[in-house]
Amino acid sequence: MKKITIEQLNTIKGIFQRIMPECEIRFFAEEDDLPELSPGIDVVLMGDSEPDKKKLRQIKKELAQEMPFNVDICIWAKLPDELRQAMIKKIKKI
Repeated sequence: MKKITIEQLNTIKGIFQRIMPECEIRFFAEEDDLPELSPGIDVVLMGDSEPDKKKLRQIKKELAQEMPFNVDICIWAKLPDELRQAMIKKIKKI
């Protein structure tokens, strides 16, 4: 399976940092590997509250313009506890 490149990863992180510098994002990845594209990538936006909707729309718009694959954003604050527990070992900060 194809993996995301460091350049693409940095582009995604840069978009989040520019629009929401206070946010922490994590990716699904195995061990110390880069995330796989199948067919896109899932990004988890960490935090105890929902992000600003206007900023989130801007991030989604820029990701769609910049990335040649789909970037799905999971909002940690909206996920049920049982799903969080299942995900916590599979996501990592890069």
